[in-house]
Amino acid sequence: MKNEKFIAVVVRADVYSGVSEAAYELEDLNVLGSKYPDFPFSLFFTFDVTSNEYGNKTQSRIDRRMREVFRNQTALMITIVLEREKFPKETLSKGSYDRSKLTPPENIAHARKIMEKELIEILPIALKKQEKNFPLLAEYSATFIADFEMEFAKLGWGGSRD
Repeated sequence: MKNEKFIAVVVRADVYSGVSEAAYELEDLNVLGSKYPDFPFSLFFTFDVTSNEYGNKTQSRIDRRMREVFRNQTALMITIVLEREKFPKETLSKGSYDRSKLTPPENIAHARKIMEKELIEILPIALKKQEKNFPLLAEYSATFIADFEMEFAKLGWGGSRD
């Protein structure tokens, strides 16, 4: 197996949401890749923070045209939409863009909480949708999801941060 990523994360969010700070902690879940060497694809999470007025929804799909760094050049792409209006503090600066302003700690904690909730909710659904194309998933999907949740707990997310 070459140096491939099992889990990759991309964030499309404003700087004050806290999603950027929390999202890259998820790359620690790459340990699951070696535990599941027969897993047929990588997981590619995208977190979008956007206004609820746009009506964007969380979704998943397989992309078989991924670069070589992903398992079998295939990834289950899961886009999670987080509504800007649900963050505890204003997430966009008014007027000038001030990079020196720190992300409010409550936004980072909120980001972890809702990101975990969304991932734990969507992952089983997304994997179930792929069982027809990847029959091996039916064999160990439940175990994988349990291990995924356990790794979340090791991150210290586990719903314990408010």
